[in-house]
Amino acid sequence: MKTCFITKHYKEPNQEIFDENGLTLLPGKTCSATKDLIRFTEVRALFDCDRSAGTMVLNNWIDFFDEVKIIEDKKDWSGVGWLINAGQVIPSKIRNKYKTLDTVDLTNGTETINFTNNDTDTLPWMQSFDNMELTLNEDVKKYQDANRHIDIKMYYSTVLKSALNFLYAGNTEKVCALPDDCKTVWVPASGTLAYQLWRQNPKIKVIIYDINPLQIEFARWLNARTTPPKKLQVRKYVRNLSSILGLEVENLQDWEDINPDLWSEWIKQPTEYRSLDLFTQSIPTNEYVYCSNICSWMPCYHRWGWQYINDWKNKHTKQTLHPLQMTDRSRSFGVY
Repeated sequence: MKTCFITKHYKEPNQEIFDENGLTLLPGKTCSATKDLIRFTEVRALFDCDRSAGTMVLNNWIDFFDEVKIIEDKKDWSGVGWLINAGQVIPSKIRNKYKTLDTVDLTNGTETINFTNNDTDTLPWMQSFDNMELTLNEDVKKYQDANRHIDIKMYYSTVLKSALNFLYAGNTEKVCALPDDCKTVWVPASGTLAYQLWRQNPKIKVIIYDINPLQIEFARWLNARTTPPKKLQVRKYVRNLSSILGLEVENLQDWEDINPDLWSEWIKQPTEYRSLDLFTQSIPTNEYVYCSNICSWMPCYHRWGWQYINDWKNKHTKQTLHPLQMTDRSRSFGVY
C-alpha cells in the first residue's frame, strides 16, 4: 500500500543568490499552506492529465496512491510512505522512477513541480464560482513556467467545467447484477441505466439522482418516451438543448440500443428523481447505490478531499454497486 503524506507547515529549501558579493546562501523560510494549496496538492496526488480524447483535462485517476494523509509537518511523518509538502506536484516521470518504492521523501523540491499559496489563491474553490469564466484567461497568464502554467490551467478548467452546463449523453454504463435483497436502488441519470437495472427485478424502487439538474431533465425526457429512444432521437434532442443553453455535450456518439421488452411497463413506474450531491447523503442500510465514476472523478475530490470520500465509501461499502468501477464516463465531463 502506498500512502502520500502532505505537510501543512514546512521549510522552503535554502536559496543560492549570486550578486556583486558572490554567492550568498539564504535560509529557506517556514511556510504554512492555505487550505486551497493543501487541497490542490491532495487532488494532484490522485489525478493527472487525460489526453486520450485529444483534450487536456485533469480528470485521469492515477491509481498510484492508496491513501492521502494531511499532517502538520515533517516531524509527524513516521518515515514510511511518500512525503511531499503542500504545493508539490509529483510528475509522472518521478512516479515511474520510484514506483517500486514504498518510501520516498520529495520535500527538497528538486524533483517536483512546486507551487505556493499565491499560485492557488485564484483557483475556483467550490464556495466561489462567481465570475470564474471572466478571470480564467487572465489568471493563468501570471505563470511563466510552462509546466506550472499548464498544471494550474488544467486544474482550473476541470473544476470550472464541472460547475457549468455539461451533459453526459452516452448510454454505455456497465450493467451490474443486483443483490437478491435489493428493494431500492439509487441510479445516476446516465442514459437508460435505470431501466436496465430495474429490468432485472421490476419489483424494486428506482431513485434516479444527479448533481446536475440538466442531467435529471435529460433522464426525465428519456424515460418519458413511449419506446426506447434511438441514437438519432437522442442526438436531435441534445443538440437542440445545447444550441439553446450553450451546453458542452460528452459521449453523444456512445449510444447503444437496449432490450425494449419491458419498456412499456418501465415508463409507468413511479420513478423518483433527485438532484443532489451523493456525498451529502446517508444511504439507508436496506438500499443500494450505483456510483458510476463518482469515486474517481476529480471535481468530487476537489470539493470533499480524499479523507471525506474514503469515509463515505467505507460507510457504504456493502451498499455500493461497482465501487471504483472505471467506465467511459470516468474520463468525460458527464456529471455523476
